[in-house]
Amino acid sequence: MSSHSRTITLLLCLTWIAGLLGACGPKPVATQVSKINIEPGMIPVGETASLTVDASGTDLQFKWTASKGKISSPTAASVIYTAPDSPGPDTVTVEVTGKGGSMVKSITFQVVKPTPVTTPTATATQVPTSTPTPVASPTPPPIVPPTRTATPTGPSARITNLADGATVTQIVNLVGEYRADPTDKVWIFVLPTNNLYYQQSRDPCNGTGTPQQDGRWEMQVGVGIANDIGQPFEIVVGVANAAADKYIVDTLKAWCRANNYPGFPQLPPGVTETQRIQVTRATTNKQVWGPAPDISNAKLPGQVTLSNLKDGGSVAQTMTLKGTYSADATDDIWVLVYPYFGRWYPQSAAPCTGDHAQKNGGQWSSKAIFGNDQDKGKPFDVVVVSANAEASKFFSDKQKEFCAANNFPGFLTIQLPQGIMEQVHYRVYRP
Repeated sequence: MSSHSRTITLLLCLTWIAGLLGACGPKPVATQVSKINIEPGMIPVGETASLTVDASGTDLQFKWTASKGKISSPTAASVIYTAPDSPGPDTVTVEVTGKGGSMVKSITFQVVKPTPVTTPTATATQVPTSTPTPVASPTPPPIVPPTRTATPTGPSARITNLADGATVTQIVNLVGEYRADPTDKVWIFVLPTNNLYYQQSRDPCNGTGTPQQDGRWEMQVGVGIANDIGQPFEIVVGVANAAADKYIVDTLKAWCRANNYPGFPQLPPGVTETQRIQVTRATTNKQVWGPAPDISNAKLPGQVTLSNLKDGGSVAQTMTLKGTYSADATDDIWVLVYPYFGRWYPQSAAPCTGDHAQKNGGQWSSKAIFGNDQDKGKPFDVVVVSANAEASKFFSDKQKEFCAANNFPGFLTIQLPQGIMEQVHYRVYRP
C-alpha cells in the first residue's frame, strides 16, 4: 500500500473514532425560554427598565433587540432598556442560543409620556399632585368613606421601617408586617394634597400588587414628582378582600391602557385601612431614591470593616472590595448590592463554583458588580453582612441555582434568609 493510501486510511479511521467518541459524550440540554421579566412594566419616554430572561440550557448565548428603544449590552443575560422619545407600544425580543438549540421570546409593553400624573423615574409609582382630567375607567361600586384608624380586630398590616412624621425621598422602600386571611391582599396607597388615593404597584399594567411572604410585605412607592419637595403626603396601608383586590387590579390595568391614573376619591369597598402615617418630602431633591431597608435579623459575633470604599463615594462598574475582620468574626462574610430599583444581589467571584468572599488572616475580599453602562449616576447601597451557616448556605445555593439558569433575579428584602447581621452599610454612586 502506498504512503498516500495509508494516509487516507488513517484519516478515515481517526474520523470514525472521533465520531464514536462524540456520540458517547453527554447530550446537550435543550434550550428553553419561559418568559422575559421587565421592571417596571410601564416606562416613561426616555427612561430605563431592567429586563431579564428565564432561560435554561447548555452554554447559552443571548441576542436582544428592540423595535423602537435601545438595549445596553445586547449579548448579556440581563440588560437595560432605554425607551424612545415617543410614547406607544414597543416590543423587545431575545434570541437564546445554546448547544441544545435556539429559542426566541418577545415581550410587548407600553412606553408612556410623562405627565403631571406620572412619577418620572425608573421604578416609581404614579402619584399626581393635582386633580387630573378623568378618563374612561371601570365603573366602581358605591364608595364608602375610609376609616382613619386601624381596626382593633380582624386583618392588620403596618409599616415597620418608616415612622409617622418622617421626611422622605421621592422613592421610598417600605417593608412591613401583616396578619390577614390568606385570600386578603395588602395594598399601599399614597395621598398627595388633592386627597386622592393612588395605589402603588411596580407593574400597574399587569395589576401587580404588594409582594407578601411569611407575614411580611414590601413595596417601593413613589411620593409625588420631582418638584414636590417640602410637600406633605399620607401613606395608607390597607388590606383588601378578594373582591376588592380584583377590583383594584382590574382598575390598574384599565388606567394603564388609558395612560391616565386618576386615583380613588376614597378607599374602595372591601379595603380595611390598618395604618395611616404622614410624611413630608425632603426640602432638597438631591436624593431621589431612599436607602435600602435594614436587613439585620440576628446577633452574630465579631466586627467586619470595608476599607477601600466610603459612604457617599464613587464606584466602578466592577470592583474588588476589601476589608478586615476580627478574630471572633467566625461567620461567613457576604457582600450584598442593592441597586436603586430595590432588589438585593449577593456578590460572588464565581457563583457557579461557590467562590464568594474570601477570608484569610484577618483580611477579606470580594468581587462586586454595580449595574451596567445605563446605571451611570445612579445610587447603590453596598451592605457587608456576617451570615451564619444556614444563611450562607442559602446564598451559596441560590447563586448556583441562578448560575445554572444564567439568570440572577436577586431578592426582595422579605426573601432574605434569617441569620444575617449588617456590618457595613454605605450608599455609593456610579460616576
